[in-house]
Amino acid sequence: MERALGHVLSFTVDLLLLTTLKTTAVDAHFQALKAAGRVTKVFIDWHSYSQLILAPWSYSSAAELPAESENQLAAAAAMAAAMNSTNSVAGGYIHGPSARLLYEASGASNDYGFASTPAATYTYVVELRDTGEYGFVLPADQILPSGEESYDGVIALLDYVINNDYD
Repeated sequence: MERALGHVLSFTVDLLLLTTLKTTAVDAHFQALKAAGRVTKVFIDWHSYSQLILAPWSYSSAAELPAESENQLAAAAAMAAAMNSTNSVAGGYIHGPSARLLYEASGASNDYGFASTPAATYTYVVELRDTGEYGFVLPADQILPSGEESYDGVIALLDYVINNDYD
């Protein structure tokens, strides 16, 4: 039992270290961009599954939404519409503030992307196909359509940003 527990603890510590190293590297990248005078306008963290486009805030459903929320949600709506029209995916993609649409979660990447180092106005966690039938094990025949939907969604999102909030 002690040996098994040691392996579990070792795995957990290794996983936490990897997560910390990855988070530190991502933040360092955005710090370097800022130092070079670059502006991050869009930040997307891709996940599976649930067919959701989640905007800030994740940490609290009661928190006042950001002043930029109207634009964030309009851009997310454009993204969802494009993703839904690409392949008429069952159930469709829906969008909204993360904690109000899904659940509260501290340390979420969409909150980080908006309120921390990247400071991107348009920041989302996008949950790809499907809504639970296959979960994390998406059948091979749905991978390409999921990519097509994602591509069309990003194009629609960028079109919104360029046409409505480009400075």
